[in-house]
Amino acid sequence: MLNVLKMCIGCFVISLSLLSHIAYAGVIVNDVTVLFGGGNRIDGGTCCSMYSAGDQDSSIDGSAVFATISDTLQYSGLNASDENDTMTVNYGAQNRITEQGEFKAGVSLSVDNPFYNVQNSPYVLDDNFDEHSVDPNGLPSFLYAASYTYYRNDLNIQSASEVSRLKVDFSIDGWINENNALASSSIDVVSDGDWNNVFGLNPLGSVNNIYADESHSFFIDVINGEARLELEWYLDLEIELDSLLDNISGSIDFLNTMKFGQFTAYDSNMNVINDAMIVGSEGKIFSANAVTSVPAPNSFSLIAFGFLLMTICRKRII
Repeated sequence: MLNVLKMCIGCFVISLSLLSHIAYAGVIVNDVTVLFGGGNRIDGGTCCSMYSAGDQDSSIDGSAVFATISDTLQYSGLNASDENDTMTVNYGAQNRITEQGEFKAGVSLSVDNPFYNVQNSPYVLDDNFDEHSVDPNGLPSFLYAASYTYYRNDLNIQSASEVSRLKVDFSIDGWINENNALASSSIDVVSDGDWNNVFGLNPLGSVNNIYADESHSFFIDVINGEARLELEWYLDLEIELDSLLDNISGSIDFLNTMKFGQFTAYDSNMNVINDAMIVGSEGKIFSANAVTSVPAPNSFSLIAFGFLLMTICRKRII
């Protein structure tokens, strides 16, 4: 009887793993990019042409994705006193979506001995964004470092009641430091059928250091038990070269961390539904009103375990 029970358990494990594998079907997109570049204002306008001296699209490390760049460059030309001079640029950017589904990003940029002289040839000579005319020996009038995250997860919502909306809570922890630089960070999500900003940090040079340890939330629609969690996260750091300054620097550090928290399900009258289960495309299960998400067990491991139980029990029966 015990062997029969074990065989039933083995069958149940296999069935559970197959059902869960079907439930996890969907789309998940993790894409991170980091950039460094610069350019020149065209005709003194606010629109700018840019070039990229270094960029890195996302790579895959297990179930995590990441991108990182860093380097030191030197530019030579005439300073404000019409003397030959050299400035040194240090930049770095990193971006990562961890295996636990946390978002980490940061950028830094500094210029030692910055200068600018209109007699120097600009690096970018026109505003043709498709194919710039450039002078390799020219100097940019501004530099930038940036990080970009795109995340999409197609969710499956299971409940005895009809779920109409999900409230998604998230937290973000990090800081911006400006020393004559311009830095900003923003998070946009698809909510109510359109892109909306749900977080922004933009000191505009007014303070040297600003810290954010905040919690926010947004709503997404649920249609026939399905919802799409879609997010873009930008970090931008820009330096305008100015001969009156000895050095310019800036950094944005959100490596500690941006992450999703509580998911809350609602019906069409905005009543909370407590029995809802939210299943992500990657197999992560979010229980409604639970603060943390619980990784689902690997489907193929469950299948193998079930067959092992059945094989052992069959041998004992014989």
